[in-house]
Amino acid sequence: MKTYKKIVAALCTAAMMVSVLSVSAWAVPSGITVQVNGQEVTFPDAEPESKNGRTFIPVRAAFEALGAEVTWDQADKSVTAVKGDTTVVMTLDSTKAEVTKDGQEQELTMDVAPYSKGGRTYVPVRFAAEAFSCAVGWDGDEHTVMIVDVETLLGDATFDNLDGWVRADLEREVPNPAKTTGQMALEMTLPDGQGKTQTYPLSATFSGISTDTKAELQMEMDFAELFALFAEGSELSAADKAELKKLSQAAVETRMDLESGKIYFTIDCPLLLTMIGEGLGDGNVWYLMDLAKLSEAGGFDYQAYLQGMEEMLGEYAGFRELMVSMLADLELTSAAYDYEMLQTSAEALCALLSDQAMAKSGSNYTVNWALGDNSSVLGQIKMTYQTSGDRLVGVKMEMAIDDGMDGMTLQMSVREDGTNTTMNMDMDLGGDLKLSFDLSAKTVQANAQPAVEPPAGAQIVDIVDVLDEASNYNALPEG
Repeated sequence: MKTYKKIVAALCTAAMMVSVLSVSAWAVPSGITVQVNGQEVTFPDAEPESKNGRTFIPVRAAFEALGAEVTWDQADKSVTAVKGDTTVVMTLDSTKAEVTKDGQEQELTMDVAPYSKGGRTYVPVRFAAEAFSCAVGWDGDEHTVMIVDVETLLGDATFDNLDGWVRADLEREVPNPAKTTGQMALEMTLPDGQGKTQTYPLSATFSGISTDTKAELQMEMDFAELFALFAEGSELSAADKAELKKLSQAAVETRMDLESGKIYFTIDCPLLLTMIGEGLGDGNVWYLMDLAKLSEAGGFDYQAYLQGMEEMLGEYAGFRELMVSMLADLELTSAAYDYEMLQTSAEALCALLSDQAMAKSGSNYTVNWALGDNSSVLGQIKMTYQTSGDRLVGVKMEMAIDDGMDGMTLQMSVREDGTNTTMNMDMDLGGDLKLSFDLSAKTVQANAQPAVEPPAGAQIVDIVDVLDEASNYNALPEG
């Protein structure tokens, strides 16, 4: 699987887990306000209402506020809304809806059906809004439904450069299975309270083997230099310092199989084990996160989810479409701030990634973005995209923020040529606070498949079972 697919799959898997662990009731009182693109919608002769735990809106006023054309078919008792290349058809008292996008028609099932009241057609607001790729949410304090047409927030921006780079990366042959080895170093510089600064280092090495759906990763960390700093000037004896040094190593190993949904990990850390006493930190204990079991508990079909992911990743639709989908999936909760938040997010995407923002110079493309407005420039971001042929091989970013106090600067670069990957970051947060990070890795063809299960005889702790037991214990009545 290409890098792009792995990133998107990881994001979607994380989003799925968040959805499983959260509950959205959407049971709302009367007196509901509807806000479309930050503006309150006026309903001249009908009002939104709550029914059976769902919010319904009079279809014409809300959809026309989105710029959709709405028609009513008396014979079929159906309402049709058309906006751009999307057509949505819903029929009274039926949970079946037809949605056509880009000429592709599909029948979807809603959990509630549209109905008629007082000569007006009411439709479920969440399904209707999401059918047009809109972000939708509920502000319980203000009794307000929020609908945002995120497509319009991107305006006329195009992303042909980025699309070309992504497609070139998807078409590139990569090792499968792949073996990756590398090292990284992190340094934090902090004031010591005596007018000086102290730098705290942390280093790690890692190696792994991966395929499209399976991966095995090991990481070893060394805290020796960090502990030596803490021990300086202390009253610890030489024996205590020697014992502390013995505890200054840690190792983490992860094995996963996304097809089955099982992720195993173990932590071998003597210091952590000493602090806790048992379990976490014992390298002989492996912890299992079973995504399939977690999905079942949340009402998801994990295999159906995987199939949908495979279909989505099978053909790259385009960066603009991906951004619309990701922005539309954001759950809105504040009628006062969330529309502005989406506007700012869309502005940032266009300012840093759109063709209109890029200036070509040789094989590089540069972007300069001033943060703030004409009266108050808060900072500057410069991006440099480095290409070789039709591939994007490197990105550099320089950022400076002036907050009127200490300010902040950031310099970061990432480069990947198909075999070697490097990443460097230096951040100055002001007030003698600094952070630096360096990573280098090499990826080659592996001659073995990744291990996806713990070693034979290892103790396995199922995290989902532990959570269930804890939940059942807390639910027991007192006495």
